[in-house]
Amino acid sequence: MILGIGVDITQISRFKKWENNDRIIERFFHKKESKKDAEFLASRFAAKEALSKALGTGLRNLSLNEICISLDEKGKPFFEFFGKTKTVISAFNAKNVHLSLSHDGDSAIAFVILEG
Repeated sequence: MILGIGVDITQISRFKKWENNDRIIERFFHKKESKKDAEFLASRFAAKEALSKALGTGLRNLSLNEICISLDEKGKPFFEFFGKTKTVISAFNAKNVHLSLSHDGDSAIAFVILEG
């Protein structure tokens, strides 16, 4: 059963100024998300926004730096949750959190499905 869906699209160029700003990186990204180019940052930020939309809560009660987007051995993206954000996600009772990322030109998009 689908518990929630979320999608977010963002302009990659918006994240150019974030590339070398450690303060912003630490605020919005998990320490495992160490790559700092604009395309990477934009797609990860879109994923976190799409997740908040799928939850139906917006960014309330979520710390973006406690959400990490990693890749499995085949390159498929997936979420890892830490701290209080892990508790919030667990309380939602989603058995699976599906994530798809894409980018083209100056756009990055993320799509999330929460499955119960």
